Amino acid sequence: MAFASSSHTRNTVEIGDGQSCVEALLAVPRRGHIQQYYEEVLKDNHDAISISPDSGQGKGKGVIARQDLCNGDNILREPPLVAGQHTTNKCHALACSQCFQFLGSIEMQLAWCQLMAAADGTPLYDLQALTAIQNQVPFLPYSKQWQLPQPVPCSSGCQDEVYCSQKCAAAAWAAHHSVLCCHGSQGRVGKLSAATSSEAGPSSGNHAEEMRAFQEHANSTNDVFLVAAQAVANTLIRAREALCFSGQDSKKACWHALLKGWEPYHMGWKKPWWQSVACPDDVDNEQEFRQELKDLASDSLNLLKAAIYDERFPALFDLDVYGSIVGMFELNNLGIMSPSPIQEYSEAVADLPHADKAAAQAGVASVLSQLDLDTDEPCVEGTAFYAVQSCFNHSCQPNAHALRSGDDPNSFAVIVALQAISTGDEVTLSYIDESLPFEERQEALQDYGFVCRCPLCQQQQ
Repeated sequence: MAFASSSHTRNTVEIGDGQSCVEALLAVPRRGHIQQYYEEVLKDNHDAISISPDSGQGKGKGVIARQDLCNGDNILREPPLVAGQHTTNKCHALACSQCFQFLGSIEMQLAWCQLMAAADGTPLYDLQALTAIQNQVPFLPYSKQWQLPQPVPCSSGCQDEVYCSQKCAAAAWAAHHSVLCCHGSQGRVGKLSAATSSEAGPSSGNHAEEMRAFQEHANSTNDVFLVAAQAVANTLIRAREALCFSGQDSKKACWHALLKGWEPYHMGWKKPWWQSVACPDDVDNEQEFRQELKDLASDSLNLLKAAIYDERFPALFDLDVYGSIVGMFELNNLGIMSPSPIQEYSEAVADLPHADKAAAQAGVASVLSQLDLDTDEPCVEGTAFYAVQSCFNHSCQPNAHALRSGDDPNSFAVIVALQAISTGDEVTLSYIDESLPFEERQEALQDYGFVCRCPLCQQQQ
């Protein structure tokens, strides 16, 4: 989702020029900065498209075809900037925290479901307990072909994340987990200021306890806060690297380092979470509803501050900035979904010859009964934010759609042409079910904060 950029807002705001650091972080980037950033992002393997700072009709940024495209052509294949598996889904699908690849085997997936059924609170990846349960699971017939990557724990020993490989573990550590890991040592830098301390409450200085408090609050309220924390942590890591590279530690150097770290999120269309969420029909007092959201975000931020606050970059921990990060995800995120290997296994068993099928299904039923599990076959489900995918504008008559193949990582956004697209045409996606009637489409788009005026809507209005 993209909205209008400004040619008057400067990318770099000097300290003392009359604009606060928070305002600068939330200001719309200038056109030249937008073009420069996306040219760098798209320079490798994305020759088919470019990003226009102004796609017309007040829509702001847009994706433009740089060459003629045919129906079925791949337009974009992009990893996320940040992503997270939904908390409730973690209890049903054992998947890599970085790429969402399913882990283990059919038997391990079933053992994981039993382990989580007995768990209370935040899901923890206790691989020792998981192995003990899996060892009690009878081998299922014909399941060998679904041998998946074995779980790789966090290198610091926390049980909050699990990976499919050392490569994914290292990528997550470099991007955000080194700051957010309960066992990590790169969390808070410097003491909270007096004002911040009073907001966040007394801190015990125990990073693990503070991170656990933040996680439990997010898991019990809205797990979008976990993804927002990834964006904050990623910005911190990038800012610290830029500051180290500069060899300076002045206030001005810290500010420029923060701008560098913030750059990928600066580009996204942002609106505070409590303003961007559509008010439900059953809410009587909209003002109270939005204040409750703001208070919830404030509680989440204060818990995160207690764990990872860095006094060199105070603007990053401002409530308006944090609320805008969450709002950015609400307006621009892409849902991730991938079928479970249990589902694929069940379908394969159903296709066996009759005699073999009966024996296999009896074996599966016996295991499910032993583990006290139902026959649900959950997908892995999550949400992600992408630098380029978030620039596609909506149309109820889109010329492209998201469509991953079996070879694409579960976390990637893959955009494919739905029809022939000519050079210079805007490439659009549908944010909703475009088969809905006009009124229902417009209602569904309220969550995105705009009224669709695509050709179909203008024709049907």
